[in-house]
Amino acid sequence: MAALNSDSTHDAVVRRLRPHLLPLALLAAATFLVYGRCLAHQFLNWDDHGYVTANSAVMGLTAEHLRRAFSDYFVGNYAPVQIISYMADYALWGLRASGFIFTNILIHAANGMLFYALLLQVTGRRLWAFGAALVFLLHPVQVESVAWISQRKNLLAMLFFLAAFLSYNRYRECPPSPLSSGKRAYYALSVVLYVLALLSKSVAVVLPPALLVFDLCYGCRKSLKELLYDKIPYAIAAGAVALIALESQMPEAGGGRRDYYGGSPMATALTMVPVFVRYLGLMFWPHRLSAVYTPQVRTGVDAVVVLSALLLTAVLGAAIMLFRKDRRLFFWVALFFIGLLPVSQIVPIVTLMNDRYLYFPMLGGAAFVAGSGVWAYDRLRGTRRAAACAGLAVLLGLAMLSFQRAAVWKDSFTLWSDAYAKAPQTPQTTYYLADAYNGLGKTDEALRYYRLALKQSPHDRDILIALADLCVQTGRLEEAGPLLDELLRSNPGYAYGYQVMAMYHIKRGDVVRAEEMARVSVGLDPASPEGLHCLGKVYAARGNYRGALDLFHRALQLDPHNPMLWYNSACAEAAVDNVPEALAHLRRALETGLQKNPRAIANDPRLRPLTAVPEFENILRQR
Repeated sequence: MAALNSDSTHDAVVRRLRPHLLPLALLAAATFLVYGRCLAHQFLNWDDHGYVTANSAVMGLTAEHLRRAFSDYFVGNYAPVQIISYMADYALWGLRASGFIFTNILIHAANGMLFYALLLQVTGRRLWAFGAALVFLLHPVQVESVAWISQRKNLLAMLFFLAAFLSYNRYRECPPSPLSSGKRAYYALSVVLYVLALLSKSVAVVLPPALLVFDLCYGCRKSLKELLYDKIPYAIAAGAVALIALESQMPEAGGGRRDYYGGSPMATALTMVPVFVRYLGLMFWPHRLSAVYTPQVRTGVDAVVVLSALLLTAVLGAAIMLFRKDRRLFFWVALFFIGLLPVSQIVPIVTLMNDRYLYFPMLGGAAFVAGSGVWAYDRLRGTRRAAACAGLAVLLGLAMLSFQRAAVWKDSFTLWSDAYAKAPQTPQTTYYLADAYNGLGKTDEALRYYRLALKQSPHDRDILIALADLCVQTGRLEEAGPLLDELLRSNPGYAYGYQVMAMYHIKRGDVVRAEEMARVSVGLDPASPEGLHCLGKVYAARGNYRGALDLFHRALQLDPHNPMLWYNSACAEAAVDNVPEALAHLRRALETGLQKNPRAIANDPRLRPLTAVPEFENILRQR
């Protein structure tokens, strides 16, 4: 009998799923057709090092790494689920960017399917659900969230956000019996999924107000007290994560909080009015997308602010009319604007506007556009075929634009060349383009753009250190000295600045002064593997190879995936004639991604004791 019940349950599930297999397959296929080219892309010089390539916490699924995921901030964010997902990627793919991007594409496709399921659940219209899911998946503003590995947090937050929303709606639809275990289970599951969304990215704080408006618009027969009561656990979780986000976004934690634009909340609000209009424009006309936007900061009311405010007022008026006529369609308009709340500069952050900020609002935008299309289609008689063709043309256009936009995210150089062409006066684009040139080994171009970035922002710490570091590496010591003096004068607690200053003094031949600078760096951050590495290099330069090895070994315990650390350790081992250890460390340096060609390694005088050993040649051949 149990077997018969199991078979009948299985058959019922299959019957329910069968009508949706083709739409779901088409959603997945469309996603991979548009974003599949991203599998050939590389890690970027924009946050990817902080989250993945230089982050030892993601390099293996261990208890210590899990502890760090839940206790540390990464690139100014608290997102343990994001970090754990990178651990899983690393276990599967190592540091192959294609594997990380594949996961991004997979999650984005899953989000489209969950969105389809949610819309189908609340509207019962397959065409509406399918059309909205396609718009969500294929819209060009979504490319940034999918193609950029560091935006995994956006994708994961959406995954759990939608799953929590689906579970909440199941809870709503269960019979109102207080003893219903199914009802309680759906509610508990929804809250747990919501916590996972918050632990992916704090933008998920928008779920409680979204659920409240959803209940108001989708005929939930509850009193106001009841409407608010079952949102309390969501609100508590959202409040807790919001407080953590406020702390993690502080500049001293590496975050992006800043003072109000224009010096006041009013100026920031005036600045955001045209930005909201620009977001609406990108929704319907995704033109000149960029990694960086430069909205003008408004300190007073001008024509642009007035016109933008009038347009937003008209949109608000239309939304109120829609609420009176069709609350269900109104909900999706409301969700678009609710999704913008976390990026509305209520708490000011360093970027006013980004494509990725539309990932959550796109739920409402896509559902509204598709719902309006279905509403019009239902009322057409003789022109339905033409309307369907127009809808397909729009979707095809979105797919083609996204396919083209995805190519821009191929590598750091293509990304920042595009951004610089659209915003050449922005220090951020100039700096990252210089960094991209530096990564390609094009020193002259890198120096040119670093210098230009410094002119655009003379006191920017990142620009100062990047230019000074490159000048030290290339022997331009006369230029490097004043840059480092200015850097440390304005940033006396900047440990990395002292490390570069130490290398500067080594190049000048002043190893005593170099050691002083390296010790200051270690004193400022005793647990920094970079600081220990720097002091070890100074010891090696002074001929104290045993002391250098002690420091290198301590640094490797903290950062076992640093190829240059392994390489310098190999050189020090060779200097004390410990050939087996030197060979083992050289092999580890290559395994962890050492960016040196075999000829440069073979000609390094520090490795001369290894040249008589056949294994040395074998290691270089395997390279």
